[in-house]
Amino acid sequence: MSASVSDSQINNLFQKTNELDQDLRFMALSDLYKIISETPSVFTNSPRLSSQLITVLIKALKDVQSEIKNQAVKCFKPLMPTLSSENAIQLVLSLDVKPKKTTITSTVYTMAMHNVLENLVVDQKTAHTIVSKLLPGYLNYKEVISKIDYIEIISDLIRYLGIAMDDSEKDKTWRLLIDVCFQNDTLIARKAVVALCSLIKVLNTSQVEQVLEGIEEAFQSQNSKSTSYADLPSQSTRLALLSGFFKVDSLKLHPFINRIVEVIISELQIDKLSKVDDDYDKQISTDQVRSEALVALSVVVSNTTYEQISLHISEIINYCRLFLSYNPLAIEDDDDYQMDNDVDADDYADFSDDDEELNQSDDDTDDISWKLRRDSARLIRTILKHQPSTLLTIYQVVFDSLINQLDDSIDSVVDECLITLTTIIEFTSLDSQYYNIDNYRPTDSDSQEAESPLLLLTKALPKLSDRISAILTPKHRSETNLFLKFFSSLFDVTDGLGAQVGPILGKLEVLTDLNNTINLDLLNFYASLLKNNRLTDFEDYLPKILTNIQFAISSHDSTLEGLNAFDAFLQAYVQVTPSNVSLEELEELICSKALTKNLSSEIRQRSLMVLTNYIVIVKVSEDHFLKIVKVYSECLHFESLSMCCIFNIGKAVEQSYANDSFSPILGQQLAEPVLNLITRSEFRSAVLTTLLQFSKSKTIELSQDTKLNIINSLRRVSKTEYSNFSKKQHANLVDIITHLLENTDIDSDIAQTLSEIIIQYSDSDLIDPVLIVRLTKDTTEKIFNTREFFQHLNSKVGKESKHGARIIATVSCYISDDDSLINQNLENLNSQLDLLYSVQFLTQIIRNRGQKFKVPLEVFLQQLDNEDVAIRQSATEALGVLVKYHINEYLPVVLEQLLKVDSKLRPLYLESLVIVSESVDKKHANDIWDTVFQLLANIEDDSEFEENTCTIASKVLFNIGHTYHERLMTLADKLAMSELIHTKYTTATLIKQFYSDELLIKIHSGLFRDLLGRCSLMVFNNNLHLKQISVNLLVSALHSAPFIALQIVAKVLGNIIDKELLPKREYIKVIQIGPFKHKIDNGLELRKSVYEMIYNLLLSVEHSNRFVSVEYIINYEDIMMSLINKGFRDDNAIVLLSSIILSKLVTIKPGLLSTGDILSSLIASFNKILSKQLKETATKQQVENQQEAIKAVIRSSKKIDRDIVSNRSFHNETGLNTVQLSDWQNYIKEMKTNFPSYYAEVYE
Repeated sequence: MSASVSDSQINNLFQKTNELDQDLRFMALSDLYKIISETPSVFTNSPRLSSQLITVLIKALKDVQSEIKNQAVKCFKPLMPTLSSENAIQLVLSLDVKPKKTTITSTVYTMAMHNVLENLVVDQKTAHTIVSKLLPGYLNYKEVISKIDYIEIISDLIRYLGIAMDDSEKDKTWRLLIDVCFQNDTLIARKAVVALCSLIKVLNTSQVEQVLEGIEEAFQSQNSKSTSYADLPSQSTRLALLSGFFKVDSLKLHPFINRIVEVIISELQIDKLSKVDDDYDKQISTDQVRSEALVALSVVVSNTTYEQISLHISEIINYCRLFLSYNPLAIEDDDDYQMDNDVDADDYADFSDDDEELNQSDDDTDDISWKLRRDSARLIRTILKHQPSTLLTIYQVVFDSLINQLDDSIDSVVDECLITLTTIIEFTSLDSQYYNIDNYRPTDSDSQEAESPLLLLTKALPKLSDRISAILTPKHRSETNLFLKFFSSLFDVTDGLGAQVGPILGKLEVLTDLNNTINLDLLNFYASLLKNNRLTDFEDYLPKILTNIQFAISSHDSTLEGLNAFDAFLQAYVQVTPSNVSLEELEELICSKALTKNLSSEIRQRSLMVLTNYIVIVKVSEDHFLKIVKVYSECLHFESLSMCCIFNIGKAVEQSYANDSFSPILGQQLAEPVLNLITRSEFRSAVLTTLLQFSKSKTIELSQDTKLNIINSLRRVSKTEYSNFSKKQHANLVDIITHLLENTDIDSDIAQTLSEIIIQYSDSDLIDPVLIVRLTKDTTEKIFNTREFFQHLNSKVGKESKHGARIIATVSCYISDDDSLINQNLENLNSQLDLLYSVQFLTQIIRNRGQKFKVPLEVFLQQLDNEDVAIRQSATEALGVLVKYHINEYLPVVLEQLLKVDSKLRPLYLESLVIVSESVDKKHANDIWDTVFQLLANIEDDSEFEENTCTIASKVLFNIGHTYHERLMTLADKLAMSELIHTKYTTATLIKQFYSDELLIKIHSGLFRDLLGRCSLMVFNNNLHLKQISVNLLVSALHSAPFIALQIVAKVLGNIIDKELLPKREYIKVIQIGPFKHKIDNGLELRKSVYEMIYNLLLSVEHSNRFVSVEYIINYEDIMMSLINKGFRDDNAIVLLSSIILSKLVTIKPGLLSTGDILSSLIASFNKILSKQLKETATKQQVENQQEAIKAVIRSSKKIDRDIVSNRSFHNETGLNTVQLSDWQNYIKEMKTNFPSYYAEVYE
């Protein structure tokens, strides 16, 4: 069919559906389906055609041919969004054809109704009309339990139109469903369970409580009718309902969590665990209910936080221990099996397996006690994944039992125990969330503090290794991959198994040979094995391992993993050089991979990286070295490999130790090819970095011609591309030249080139003065005629240039009459002439001469009051440099003056101390530290807050604290000084700087976790400055140390959202500028920082599964509602931030859109922004701000519509009902109509 379809064509198809030939009828319906799907507007714009189509489809449902009925059912899906409310109601009522006979299969009308309700898009009023007309006819108990169509229609009404049900309809529905659930053990009863679980989503807390009470009443009623030990189907039903509720909407169940958990635990029947029922069938049924209870506990644990279920966690773990060894048919004496919950695991002897039938596979025995052992192992794993703080308890209570169960007669039990042990070991890693998110709880006993999971694992290693080794037999060849994953995790956490690894590897090799496959698990195992064990412990197995790695690299499907495994081998090779392996074939293979054009860039790049490690680590012959260098040379010319190749050449140059005898080949053959790529802006940074490695290398001496070529090329490119160079690139360029000069003879041509470079950078903001001074110094030392060089520079470098004074001062130190220049500049200072130049000149002289040159402090102190900012800054630097070289004499004077000067001079004195503190002995460091904090205490009485003073003071303290870590231990006391605002602010700023040092944070993670926790509470301080620095610190910590910050931020986030996201009157000031009054919101920056913190929190949780436990204490609904009720009603800058956060939030948690009134509130909030009318007197800035806000809303709306609402893969996650979909689609339609140009312009 064409894209444009006429009414006559559609009418023709309608006629064909009446043909006698069934094929023609089917083809007509197929064509109609295509038209509805591809051009729905044909029916949207024509109610008449829609009505006719409905008639045609309903008639087709009566066709004698099933394929025609099915095609008609299929057409309802795309048709529904095109229908008006009236036609939708008409269609639903037309399909309300109830079966007359008892049936166990759905009628075609029920299938059609399902498609209709699933794809229905109507407003709340229409939805309620449909429910009120349809639902009462199906709430008939006798019909429901005999005809499956009834329960399916009820289920669909709940799922898709439940939001439109009134309280009376909900009440009647759940009461009927409970009766059906408990009084029938059929497919219909199971469908009723699913329907009732779906209904939970639209019930409020009070209604949920009534449902729970109704379930309990029905359960008790059913049990009272039974004369048997218990009504087992009703137990299963109750468990299925409770776990189903948690799966559908766990938040609704949280107020009743303890009651529910106690009910589930009661079904474990722990008190009767040692008693085997004489009725074998009843024992099987009892164990089946117990298994279902364990599964239900897994669901509950998966959907709750530690705090919500903490009362039961230890109890549940202990029950898991009991069930791990549960095998009632193996119990010979009930008295030997004590079920006291307080008894230690060691009191339970392993059950002997005298019954040969129990040693068969799962399918060969009617006994299902193995399910309990399997499910308890799974439950332990679930607990650990969602409640990582239980790791230590799991080790103490159940770890040994898991090890014991590795010799279970049932393979699936062994598998689950092995998987759970692997998970426990992974969580034992020092990088896991157990350690990184402070999962120790204050409820832990004192004895726990003396133990750690890693210590307990280490103690259990001998037994664990023996048990695992015992089952590494051909019988368990199907579990080979589980064994490989287990040992990979074990190696990573324990750093290897020492001498035990050899025998284990021998048994694993038998299993892998039997499976005859080299898969990713095996390669990952090799990588972990090689990384964490000594080669000498398994040297005999190396040839086989390398053969398998070579095979993997040869195979396209496993090349990357093979390369990773070989890279791990190379890292181990550094420690020990095995004598029984040859690497030449692997070398040849990897070279070919790097050069093969039809391979992916990822594989070729990884090959280059491995080759680099290879020549850095392995001693190779010169021929082989040349061959690898040739690979580099060829790969440089492939655009997709150039960057990677440049990087690896640099690494090879930097670490060219193994083959240093012929590493000069790298310089001879690769330096200039790399240099030639500097004209390409995209490669420039990498080229400069690699050339810097060449210039600094001690083993690679570049030829004189190559050095000259590099210097000249760099001069040319820096001149032509000067403005396109970044500051880092300029710095590297000068650094390269400086290093090249170390062993280079300078002739007049080079001198001319170097002088041009110096002159070029003399007035540049893009170069660090230290680098230009160093280049000047190194050049001057190489030049024969220093005075001529000085005169040349002095004539070209003006006194107004930014670095001129430093350049001239540096060169002057190499001429005989430099003292006259010093005196001249001192005289200029006294005469107030050329002040900036003279201060900078003398500063450089002090740097050059150090302690050999001294001037009075007053020379620079008197310039600190100068009105010229540049002079003040230079004088501050000069003061710092002077004190640094004459610290014993001048530091006491400066510290004394610091406590006396006014607020204008305090920052300048502190800036000078930043320079001094960069390298200071411990005694003087202590003096500076104490004086700075004394200063902060002294200025508390000043009326104005001195933020700049605090910020600079923190830099001084940072330099000292970074060198002398013992000073960090005093910071907690500084934060405790609640009355000292400047002290607290400076300390928080200091901690923020420390969070940029990853190594320091790891060394003192406990200290910085405590400090961050203390600072987080300053968000609630009354002082705005403390609030701001506290939030800024949390943002920085989320960036640099999420493993520490996430737990802390998650804990305070709720209060921050409640208290800090609304504009506060006390922060708002009105100022008069001319005839106009302007409102200044001093709290705006704080709110912006809070939203930035929220965004970083979402990013951290999204990008790492290590923080899954934190995710369960973050209230995403609170975040969403804060955006809707606060963010989108705030300043334009906050609106923009809120739109970004919203897009991220719905991506992480799409189900939020269907929660409560969130979607309707969001639409209302968006519409308020879109419909906002500015006054005619609005300024240009106000108009632009409004336009930006509208674009932000449209951007978020388009992303939500495209990625979430219209993406069917998200439908199960969002759970949007018919009414919500209708409201959203109407909103999008209206937005497109009102803002067509913006909608087309804005990108998500």
